[in-house]
Amino acid sequence: HVGYTGILDPQKGCLSIVKAAENLNENYHIHILGFGTQNDIDVLNECISEIRKKTACLITFDGVRRGAAYEEYLKKLDLGICPVDSQKDFILTQFPSKVISYMVNGLPVLCSDIDTVKTSNVSEAVIFYHGDEPEDIAEAITVARKQMAHVDARKIMEECHEKFIKEIGVLLQGGNR
Repeated sequence: HVGYTGILDPQKGCLSIVKAAENLNENYHIHILGFGTQNDIDVLNECISEIRKKTACLITFDGVRRGAAYEEYLKKLDLGICPVDSQKDFILTQFPSKVISYMVNGLPVLCSDIDTVKTSNVSEAVIFYHGDEPEDIAEAITVARKQMAHVDARKIMEECHEKFIKEIGVLLQGGNR
């Protein structure tokens, strides 16, 4: 159970993961959860409909969830994916919040090879893949299954929280202790 959550803007990667399903077998279920314009939703549903004809992989658009419903939804997934096109200029300064959302909920994260995540404090809990094509994403999903056993996302988040508390304490005291 691989999940993409977030904006359904075709420029933000949701269609790439749907298209990746064409290269996956019946052992996989791609879940799409998110929000967007009616046009974005229509484009997504058309893409899902076309790819379903070509694969045994199950693909579902599960609508929108917020708050506790979103957290419960994430608990049913095995892997959260952040398929951001690494060639887009905006990604040079953006950290995808879904990476943290997935990790806080205990999900291993598969993310495209972007510097803002690679150089972050959570990078050791993220499985990175190279390339922006649906085939690259599908291959990364199959490899991630083997790699995610050693990833403890919640532990990494706890360590980041502890580090933050210490660093903010130093800043509030006005020193470099």
